[in-house]
Amino acid sequence: MLYPLSYGRSRGASYVRAGVAVKSRGARARAGGIMGARGAAVGTEYQRTFGDVMDFVVVREIARGAMGTVFEALQCGVRGFSKRVALKVLRPELANDPRLREMFVEEAHLVADLVHENIVQTYHLGEVRGLDGDETTLYMTMELIDGPPLSRLLERHRERGTSLPVELCAFVASRLARALEYAHPLGVVHRDICPQNVLITRLGVVKLSDFGLAKVAERRRLDDASGDLFVGRARYMSPEQARFEGTDARSDIYSLGVVLHETLAGAKQPPTRTILPIEAINPGVPPRLAEIVGRALARDRAARFATAGEMGLALERYLYEKGYGPTNLTLADHMREAFPELYAQAT
Repeated sequence: MLYPLSYGRSRGASYVRAGVAVKSRGARARAGGIMGARGAAVGTEYQRTFGDVMDFVVVREIARGAMGTVFEALQCGVRGFSKRVALKVLRPELANDPRLREMFVEEAHLVADLVHENIVQTYHLGEVRGLDGDETTLYMTMELIDGPPLSRLLERHRERGTSLPVELCAFVASRLARALEYAHPLGVVHRDICPQNVLITRLGVVKLSDFGLAKVAERRRLDDASGDLFVGRARYMSPEQARFEGTDARSDIYSLGVVLHETLAGAKQPPTRTILPIEAINPGVPPRLAEIVGRALARDRAARFATAGEMGLALERYLYEKGYGPTNLTLADHMREAFPELYAQAT
């Protein structure tokens, strides 16, 4: 099988060359013209194409997920140009499964046009030929985030016996709500919102990542007719998603509510899958914020916030009603205190 590196190991830098054809706007050429990323026709003056070669120097493994492994890499150009990117490679044992290859490609197509401060940006989808045969594997290049996931921040607090400040819990959730407010009208439902998929940069910018289970809103499910492809993390699934029913934007709102609940509960969260009212776990949560959490977690989707924007506005009104509140810099200061080693590496 061909892989662009010593798969699953970090033994210094490995090298990969992937030939690509670059087009001015999208890659869907048609007899009558090239189609843009979401189907809009592009004028004939953009129909010229040119070839290029992308070179990557793989630096280290960052994380492993259900579908792929993410590496830090240098994307190298001519005359000494290089850019640090995240390289997400489809896991080798999944590369021959047509359904999973389709999901990987679909993720790239879905997020190609998502350009938002609070969403990890995807730059390119490519395919490389195997070193030991004729088979190929897929990869994506994405924005490299220089900070840890929210799950690691919560773990660091548990190690110290401390909790993430309530105001920062609400701030992180508000940024995620704004990311979803942007994605949902484009027909993208994430379906896998959890602390592992929330990244925080050294500058305190919250980034939603891993749209591998996302779907176009009108598509009901990614599993086959037998229902044997169970997707998502059970704890964060909305009731309708767990029942394999059709999901819409309100399913993401429920999952975001679970994340907010988890950050507020901290080490006080009892070892059970039952989600208790947040005020019963952490009496220090203000009633107004507890009300927002409870509404997001309503089992009846009709009782939840109608849109992510509505939830984001409720959180922001709670945070800034006094005229001031947390910002990216506030979160960055907290990250510096929680991960001094991360910032020491940057100096």
